Amino acid sequence: MERGRSLRDAPQRGASSVGRQDSSAGVVPFPASLSLPAVLCCCLLHATGCTPHALQGLVVSGPEPAVLMLDPRDKHLRRTGLGGAYLELTLDPSSLSPLVMGTVMTDERGRFKKKIDQAGAGLLEYELGLLCRSPGHRSLYQTMPLPGSKKWMLIVLAPGRDTTTGPRDLLEETLRMAEPYLDGPVER
Repeated sequence: MERGRSLRDAPQRGASSVGRQDSSAGVVPFPASLSLPAVLCCCLLHATGCTPHALQGLVVSGPEPAVLMLDPRDKHLRRTGLGGAYLELTLDPSSLSPLVMGTVMTDERGRFKKKIDQAGAGLLEYELGLLCRSPGHRSLYQTMPLPGSKKWMLIVLAPGRDTTTGPRDLLEETLRMAEPYLDGPVER
């Protein structure tokens, strides 16, 4: 026992002493009743924030282009789709700094799966820019909220000629329009 302390000053057996030590040690008091919820909250954030979100679905041919969000057990997802279709994915396409997630190609049955490693994907609200192309079909470009992990996308492409130009690069367009007013071309 330290000199100058009595048994009265020692922590009591069974008393809540989490985070409570000698005040000279500089430990901030933390009630034991909050420790379990805090630990559970940290575990939940760690589990959901570190697990990559997967975007998955099926690309099919149909009379009108469309993107539908369906339950994975939906009967429309059981059919064979368009193999070899390309999907270009962009997070927050209308922002000044869109994040290009890359391209994914459908398998021989028309199915695709792309992991989205952006922090909070599937938990936070993100906008998704989707450009889907397949030979012999009109391309489809659509923006939508990023679907949750419990939904599959059904992408319908209409037969015809590809006429879609894809998403616009707002910064590039602004620089191109400003060139006549500047002292020479803008370096990119």
